[in-house]
Amino acid sequence: MFDDLDLDLPPLDLPVDNPVALMATPTTHLWPIAFIRDLALGLDSEEDILERHSISRDDYDRIVNHPRFRSEFHSVLTSLQQSGQLFRERARMQAEDYLAKIDNIVNDPNTDYKTVLAAIDKVVGWSGLAAKTQADTGGSAQANVQININL
Repeated sequence: MFDDLDLDLPPLDLPVDNPVALMATPTTHLWPIAFIRDLALGLDSEEDILERHSISRDDYDRIVNHPRFRSEFHSVLTSLQQSGQLFRERARMQAEDYLAKIDNIVNDPNTDYKTVLAAIDKVVGWSGLAAKTQADTGGSAQANVQININL
C-alpha cells in the first residue's frame, strides 16, 4: 500500500494554533489525517487503529519513521493538546469506564440505598437530564406577563 513513500518530502507547516483549520488542512495523501488523529488521541490500541484504517504493520513501521508523518503527527498532537480536545476525549473515555463501575454499585444488593440514590443522582446530573434549578440559571427567576387590553 505504501511502497512508494518519498522520504525527501519537506516538513509540513500546519496551523497548530487553530484546530479547525488543522483538521481542514489537506494531508500528504500518503496517509489519512484521521489516522494521525487517532494515533495522537491514543484512545484505541495501535492494532485497532491500524485495522480501522486498513494499514499493515509493515506499512505502519515505515510510516512512523517518515519525516513528513512525524511533522504532521507532532502538529496534530500539539493542536489537540492546545485546544483541550485531547483532555476532553480522554476524560470522556474515563467517564464511560466509571459508568460501568457505578452500574455495578447501583445493582449490588449490598449497597445501601443512600449510596444508590447518590450514584443515580450523579449520573443524571452528568448527563444533563436533571431539571434546572434557579441556582443553575444564575439565580434569575423568569416571569411571564400577560396583558389583556379590551377596547
